[in-house]
Amino acid sequence: MPHRARCASTFAYACAAVAASVWLLRDAFVPRLVAALKSGGGDCVINWLGARAWQKGLDIYSPAGLKWAGLASFGHPPTTPLWYLPFTPYDIFDLTQIYGHFLLLILFIHLVLVASELCAPLPLVTGLLAYALVMDTQWWVYHVTMLQLSEPIALLYVLGWLCLRRDHDIACGILLGLACSMKLYAGLLVLLLLVGRRWRGAIAVVAVYR
Repeated sequence: MPHRARCASTFAYACAAVAASVWLLRDAFVPRLVAALKSGGGDCVINWLGARAWQKGLDIYSPAGLKWAGLASFGHPPTTPLWYLPFTPYDIFDLTQIYGHFLLLILFIHLVLVASELCAPLPLVTGLLAYALVMDTQWWVYHVTMLQLSEPIALLYVLGWLCLRRDHDIACGILLGLACSMKLYAGLLVLLLLVGRRWRGAIAVVAVYR
C-alpha cells in the first residue's frame, strides 16, 4: 500500500475508533458506571473489613472476628486483606470511589498493553476502543458494582505474560505469586509454567506466596 494511502487509512481508523469510543463511553460511564460506583458492596468491602480486623488484632475467620465484621463467613485467603490495609482509613463510600476508579484505570492499562504487545494498529487508540466496548457491557458494570479482584489479577496475568514472552521467568513467577495472594485460583497458571518447564518461574510463585 502506498505511503499516502496507508496514512489516510490510519487516520480514518483513528477518527472512527475515537468517535466510537466517545459514544460508547458516554452511554456506559455516565448512566451505568456512576451508579455502580455508589454501590458500596462486594469483595472489596469484605476484604476492607478483613484488613480492619487485622489491625485490631482480630481473627477474621473466628466467630468473634466474623461477628465484629458482620459477616457470615470469610472465604478469601489470609493474604487478601493485606492488600487493603492502605484503604482502612477511609469509609465505605470513599473506598468504593477510590477502588472503583482504580479498576477503571487498570482496565485501560491492561488493554493498551495487550494491543501494543500484539502490534495492533495505533495501540493507544485500539486500546481505547476495546476499553469502551468492555465498559459498555453488563458484566463489567457488575464487576465494578461488586468491586471484585478479577481485574487486578488479570493485569498481573498480562504483565506475567509479557515477562514470559521475554523469557523473564522469575519476574513472571513473582507477578503470579502476587496474584495468588489476592485469590488462590490465580495459582492455576502455575500449571502453565510447569508444563513449559519454566521451573524458576514456578519456584518464584511459591516463594512469593509463602
